[in-house]
Order: sequence, then structure tokens, then C-alpha cells
Amino acid sequence: MTARAATDHPQRQQQEHRLTDLGQDVVGAGEREDSLVTVWGNSWHQQPTPMSLTGGPGTDGTFELRGEYGGGWAWRIVFDTADAERRRMRMDNVIPAGQATVEMPAGPYPVMVAEVIRA
Repeated sequence: MTARAATDHPQRQQQEHRLTDLGQDVVGAGEREDSLVTVWGNSWHQQPTPMSLTGGPGTDGTFELRGEYGGGWAWRIVFDTADAERRRMRMDNVIPAGQATVEMPAGPYPVMVAEVIRA
């Protein structure tokens, strides 16, 4: 199974994002209790290979996966299942403190938000 999303960036070409199973579950149990692991990649940040993300349950029906790339930059995927009628997936790019500016402060900013509503 592969979950795909495409985004358009105003300063770059269209990007493709993938959560992929590589023959296994898209998101699986990690080494520690209550931890999760997945493989993720997109056509901009992880060229040419996908990256591993790890994480676990958050608060209020969420779970978060995170992986670092390139000098403290990170990618974060948050799944929100708190509402039985809506499921939300948010992908954040995380700016390291050393790369922050007034216009783009340190921390996460949303790159893609997907919401699925039960029919």
C-alpha cells in the first residue's frame, strides 16, 4: 500500500509525497512500547532515497512521526483521529533554530494538510 499526495510550491515544481510500505505496513510498531515507525519520501527533500520517521501517540487521539534531514531540519507527520467523522493528516517542515528568520521562526510550519470526512 502507498499513500500519495501532491503539492505545488510557489518557488519550486510540483512535489510528490509518499508513505510507502516497501512490502510491510505503512506505519508499524517501533522498537519501544507505544512507538511507531514508517518510511517516507518526497520528490524534493529526500532525493534520491526515502527517510525513516519514528514517533508515537500524542494527546487527544493524535500520533506523530518525525525524522531529521540536513543539519537539524526535520519532517513531521501528525495524524489526528480524535473526531470519528474526520481524519486529518498534517505534514510539517521543522526549521532548526540556527536557520530561523523573522519571517520563518524556528519550529514546525504546515506544508500539507489532508482531511478525510466520512460519507
